Amino acid sequence: MKRVLIFALLGPPLGLLVGLWVMLPILNWAVGGTSVFDYHQIVLLPLSYLVGILPACLAGLFDEFLARWRVRYSMLWTTLFGFAVSFLPLVSSYTHGFIHGLYVLLFGFVGAAPAAACSWITLKTVRPSTTG
Repeated sequence: MKRVLIFALLGPPLGLLVGLWVMLPILNWAVGGTSVFDYHQIVLLPLSYLVGILPACLAGLFDEFLARWRVRYSMLWTTLFGFAVSFLPLVSSYTHGFIHGLYVLLFGFVGAAPAAACSWITLKTVRPSTTG
């Protein structure tokens, strides 16, 4: 369960960093807008835990499952799972038609990058356990 704790503690802030300080400036630059990099966005950290704790814990449980079964390329599988599970907070908006189109797939990187980072950290620090 150390893996889940690492994912729960590091996943939401890393998702906030990727979303607001990496993807948002790149997307604004791509459409010709001005830069929106601002350190005051750190006040959204509690909200990132509120929105991102469930997907982060699910990615941590998935990583734990892969480690117990000694699956090859577990970091890749955890990254792909993080990409998929990052849409979980958007399900209600997507089903009601508030968001649509291919640009919604960019939200997946907000979950994929933290999942990859946390999986790499757990690969280097946590030994896989064979018992519960």
